[in-house]
Amino acid sequence: MREAPRKVQFTDLEQIAKCGDASDRANICRALGNGSAKSSKEILARKKSPGTAVKDPVEAASGKLNDAYSRAPKEARRRFAQDHSDELLELLGEDVSIKSDQAPEIDAEIVPFTSKRAG
Repeated sequence: MREAPRKVQFTDLEQIAKCGDASDRANICRALGNGSAKSSKEILARKKSPGTAVKDPVEAASGKLNDAYSRAPKEARRRFAQDHSDELLELLGEDVSIKSDQAPEIDAEIVPFTSKRAG
């Protein structure tokens, strides 16, 4: 790639580093080295065939959020939940007026219990 007809850009090197498939990395390096492509994105675009399934952006964002949350320490998770509690409760359909210091009213039945061990 050092002797490529066009200078290889930093973004191309980043794309090569992010590439998970070894054959894709080799194809990018070969095409950039011999000058048959201008960028790594161009090479990867050639690989995609028409009709290829497009990734859902909501699904991709959800995956990133799940990954970041699962990797975060417990204290960071607590801080995140505290910082975004109003919005999270709204998304869950809960009453936003309920705060963490107020216990929600719950209809409960008191059931008497007697122990058989009492003697």
